[in-house]
Amino acid sequence: MTSRNLDTLRAERATQFIAKVKPDQVADKKELQKAGEIRQEIEALPARLRMNGLLQTLVYLLNKDKEDRIQVGKEIIDHLSGRFGIPLPITEYGSTAVSICSNHLSRATEEASAYVTWLKLMAKAELPKPDKGGTGDVTSE
Repeated sequence: MTSRNLDTLRAERATQFIAKVKPDQVADKKELQKAGEIRQEIEALPARLRMNGLLQTLVYLLNKDKEDRIQVGKEIIDHLSGRFGIPLPITEYGSTAVSICSNHLSRATEEASAYVTWLKLMAKAELPKPDKGGTGDVTSE
């Protein structure tokens, strides 16, 4: 597959994921805040991947205390699983992440970085910014 085709597939998948987590027009503040938190997690991913590596980033995203992180982590693992021929549906995301990193670390890191770039672009275009002032308000910028 050419890099243009791969890029198109990444962009389409990122668009589909963002559409799933994007609140509708009449969303309440809680839904808007959750979407803002997902955007914040996604925006941090390129730096997190560079600083911590793929496996540590995936394990961080699967933290059970933060549902927004889990959604993003599962999405990245699902994407990588598809690229490396791991059958879906996945039931054990942690062990799947370890397997991907054990067997395909260099290629998986490159693929995750490319996919995260599309996730970040789509999140910035479609999801509200998170509340930073503690007011509960989010912006559509």
